[in-house]
Amino acid sequence: MASNGGAPQGRLAAWTRRRPEPRLWITVAGTGCVLAVLGVIFISGDAQAPSDGDDGSNLPGVLLCLAVVAAGFVLMHFFRELPASTAGVTAVVLGLPALMFFLTFDEDSVPPVSLEAILGGSALVWLIAYLVGPGAGRPILLGVALLFGWLFTVQAVEDPFQNGIEPPAIVEEEPFGVDTGDEASSDPFEDEFDDESGSDSEGDAFDVGRGGDASATTIGIISALFGGGYLLGARLLDRRGQRGAAVPFAFVGHVALPVGIAFLGDDLEALGAGIAFVVVGALVIWSGALGGRRATTVIGAAEIFLGIILILGDVMEEASATSVGTAMFVIGALIVLVAQLLHSQTRETPQLTPGPSQFDGSAGPRKEVRPSFAPMGGPPPGRPWQPGAQPSGPYPPPGQPGAPPGQPPAAVGPQPPPPPPPPGGGAF
Repeated sequence: MASNGGAPQGRLAAWTRRRPEPRLWITVAGTGCVLAVLGVIFISGDAQAPSDGDDGSNLPGVLLCLAVVAAGFVLMHFFRELPASTAGVTAVVLGLPALMFFLTFDEDSVPPVSLEAILGGSALVWLIAYLVGPGAGRPILLGVALLFGWLFTVQAVEDPFQNGIEPPAIVEEEPFGVDTGDEASSDPFEDEFDDESGSDSEGDAFDVGRGGDASATTIGIISALFGGGYLLGARLLDRRGQRGAAVPFAFVGHVALPVGIAFLGDDLEALGAGIAFVVVGALVIWSGALGGRRATTVIGAAEIFLGIILILGDVMEEASATSVGTAMFVIGALIVLVAQLLHSQTRETPQLTPGPSQFDGSAGPRKEVRPSFAPMGGPPPGRPWQPGAQPSGPYPPPGQPGAPPGQPPAAVGPQPPPPPPPPGGGAF
C-alpha cells in the first residue's frame, strides 16, 4: 500500500511492508533526472577546472549540487509517490556524493578529495533521510546507505585507494590450465613508461590493483561480514513481513558477499573459494525460495555454478577438454537427480502456486483433501440434506430447511471482503 499523505512515520511503515511496483512514468522520470543531474555535475566540473586555463573554483559546484539535493527533498515533500518525487529521490542519491566531492576537493592534497567524507557523509545523510523527512521509507535511500556504509568501513580500515592493493586472486586465476600468454607478452609501452617515470618505485596515490600495503584478507573479511549480515537481515525482515525494507539489504548483500569471497581467494585458494561459493549459493537459493525472491534464487544458482567451475579448475587443472566436459556433465546430471528427489521428499510448493516456497517435510505425493460435502453443492431445492448424499446443486443458506446440519444461521448484513492474495515474489 502506498501512502499519499500523512506523517513520515506512516510513509516509512507503508514502504517497509512492501516493495514498490514497477511503473512506466516513474521510471521515465528517474531516467530524466539522472541526465539532468549529470548535466549539473558537468557544469560544476567545468567551473572548477575551466578549459581556458584560468583558475577554477569549487564554489559553483558546491552551490549547484546543494541546490540539486535541496530540490530533491522539495520534490519528495510535495509530490510523494508521483513521478516528480522519484526524480527527487534520484537527485538526492546522485547529488549528495557530488556535493561532498566539491566540498572536500583540494588539488594540493593526495588524494585530492576525502573519500571518507564522500562515503561516510553520504551514507549518514541517506540513512537519516530514509528514517525521517519526506524521503522516509524510500528503499533506494536505504540501499545506497548500506552500500556506502560497507565501502566506508573498507576505506577507513585499509584505505585501498591510498595504499594500493593487489586484485583478487580469483580474477587472475586461469582455470583448466589455459595459458593466455600474459607473462610472455607484456606491454612494451607500459614497461617503457614505468622505466622512465619510475612510477613503480615511487608509488601512485590511486595505484589500485597494482600492489600495495592494503590487506586483501582484511578487505575480504569485512566484505564477507557485511554481505552475510545484510542477507541475514533481509531474511529476518522477510519473516516479519517487511518485504520492502528487505530489498535493499538483499541487493547490497549480493554484492558484498561475493566480493568478500573473491578477496579471500589468496587465503582460501581456488578450491576453498569454490567450496565457499557453492555453500553460499545454496544458502542464498534457500533464502530466496523461502522469501519468494526470484533474483535471489538466480544469483544463488550463479554462485553455485561459479563455485563448481573453480573446484573443477583446481582439481582438473591439467586435464583434457573431454575430461573436463565429462565431469561437468556427470556433476550436472547428479545435481538434477538430487534436486528431483529432494523435491519429492520435501514436497515444495509448485511453481504456479502464489507465494514463497513451503515444505511440509513428509515423503510421498501430495494428497488432495476433499470436504465431506461441497460448499457450493447440495441436494435439489426442496429436498432435505441426507448424510452421504452426492451434491447436485447449491445448498440452501445455513439455518434454512435442507441445509447441512450443524451450520450456523446466515449472517445478516454486508459480508467482509475476501482476504488479499498472497504476496508475489520480490525482485531481490
